[in-house]
Amino acid sequence: MAGKFILWLSAIIFIAYGLACLVSPALPAGYAGLEFVSGDALPEMGAMYGGLQTGFGLFCLLGAIKADYHRPALVLLLLGIGGLALARCFWAFTAAGEVGAYTYGAMAYEYFTAIVAAIALRRFGRPVRWPRPRQRLRRQLASRRFLSASPAIVTRSASTP
Repeated sequence: MAGKFILWLSAIIFIAYGLACLVSPALPAGYAGLEFVSGDALPEMGAMYGGLQTGFGLFCLLGAIKADYHRPALVLLLLGIGGLALARCFWAFTAAGEVGAYTYGAMAYEYFTAIVAAIALRRFGRPVRWPRPRQRLRRQLASRRFLSASPAIVTRSASTP
């Protein structure tokens, strides 16, 4: 449940922001306070913020839709966005100047996404089964070697003091 949620949320955010940045590379530059001082700046911003984020969002969408891509997409979110969050945090607190709302907002989203992806990966593949109380008690008693051959009769084993 958490995995599908974070994959859908990330797909929507990355595809929307990526397409917006693909159409207007000046958008992320303005948010981050960057200037285009060479001819390489515009293609770089368009590619990294437009192309890469759109592709990243499409992979998250693929992971949300197709079960075979669910786990790889969560790993990508954890490692990619988690690494981004750690690097942004490091540079935000070691930067000479004050950072603004853009950096804090990005860090909040990145940490939230990485943590939810980690939780979803930890739960991935584990079926949610709630044992009935009688089964749980029987398992606990059996693990302590209290059950005899018949599950209906509970006796104390000779090997326990």
